[in-house]
Amino acid sequence: CLLQARSSFVHDFVLTENHLVFFLPAVAFDIPRTLAGFSTPVDSLQMLDRPTKILVIRRDDFRVAHSLYCDPGFVFHFVNGYEDGGRFTIDGFQLPELPDGEATRDIVE
Repeated sequence: CLLQARSSFVHDFVLTENHLVFFLPAVAFDIPRTLAGFSTPVDSLQMLDRPTKILVIRRDDFRVAHSLYCDPGFVFHFVNGYEDGGRFTIDGFQLPELPDGEATRDIVE
């Protein structure tokens, strides 16, 4: 199934002095279902059974500096992020699972 490929719905990232930090959540679009008109993009989003991958990319040459894993979840936006002496501090609100399309529409209406 194409949905099981290593794609992720990345909505935001963190920019620090020397790095870009991407959280690749266990959330993916069902692209074929959406393209066929059976679902909206938001309604096709699904949580997958895998951890969230964190990629730390160097800003000077765009090479992967670190690749880490954490519990599954989803972050719409990050509030802040910085590095100090090789340590990263990243502020954001991680939801344990992706809200469905209906819940998301209720929030924004």
